[in-house]
Amino acid sequence: MFTTEKQLKEFGDKVPADDRAKIEAAAAKLKTAHDNKDFAAIDAATAELQGAWQAASAKMYQQGGAQQPGADFNGGFNQQAGAQGPQGGANNGNDQEVQDVDFEEIK
Repeated sequence: MFTTEKQLKEFGDKVPADDRAKIEAAAAKLKTAHDNKDFAAIDAATAELQGAWQAASAKMYQQGGAQQPGADFNGGFNQQAGAQGPQGGANNGNDQEVQDVDFEEIK
């Protein structure tokens, strides 16, 4: 519940209004179920809240991809933009050098 409120504040207007309403409604149901200690209702409300966040996240991801082709919200590259994975050979402008390090396993 608290994480949901924090994330809604963090993402601000990036969350579509209709999805925000669904998320807030699901969070209110979860809070009520928690206050009533109704475990079945908690499970149902949690599932509803997760579904609402997934729908909103998908829309935000699509909007972010449309604004910045190839970039996701974490600054990485999505597969639809043609970015190749770590074994694909595409550098994507990342010129950081990989270093091997020695380590000792202590048992």
